[in-house]
Amino acid sequence: MSDFENLLKELKKHIEDLQKTFIDAFIPTDPSTGPEAYEHQVQAYCLLCHAAFEEYFEKVALKVMSLSLNEWMTSGKYTDTLMMLVSYYGLKIEIDQDEEKAETRVFDYLRPLFEDIKKKFSTDVYNNHGISLKYLRNLLIPVAIDIKEDIGLKNSLQKLARERGEYAHKRLIKTVLAPEDARSYVNDCLDLCEDVKAKAESKFI
Repeated sequence: MSDFENLLKELKKHIEDLQKTFIDAFIPTDPSTGPEAYEHQVQAYCLLCHAAFEEYFEKVALKVMSLSLNEWMTSGKYTDTLMMLVSYYGLKIEIDQDEEKAETRVFDYLRPLFEDIKKKFSTDVYNNHGISLKYLRNLLIPVAIDIKEDIGLKNSLQKLARERGEYAHKRLIKTVLAPEDARSYVNDCLDLCEDVKAKAESKFI
């Protein structure tokens, strides 16, 4: 089982546990039950699922970067991930012009550049705080993972991110998300995670 498969398996188990703990008791929703009966449970479910997805995407991005750098170090393999990371940070080498010195190997020009990339990207991932598209693009595009062009999945991703923002930063919530809707958004996000996992794995086959 690949590292990426393990990450997804752990995520699915965590999401399943959250669903059982917070919202399964309210699905299907009793028409006679008002939203006050499940308001806090749905909020907790959305917040914790959002955090789980955020951690998953961050771990995948860091793993792709790390494995790509390891492949270069051990076998000299150049990948689209390395090309994207170099381009993303606009890094360049400076060729030694001192003719009295011994020749510097290409490997030794590139090694500090890739070490700099590792530090910069790791810091950026550490400072990430969300899963809306703008955050997801900054996590995945630099490591050359395309985000699936699916309006439905993107819509669910944005809605879950919005709900998380509403719950985390506002005391008075105007509307309460139905448990079924919350579960639907989360399941769509899991589908997106499946796609990201497959694309990450394909880089190291």
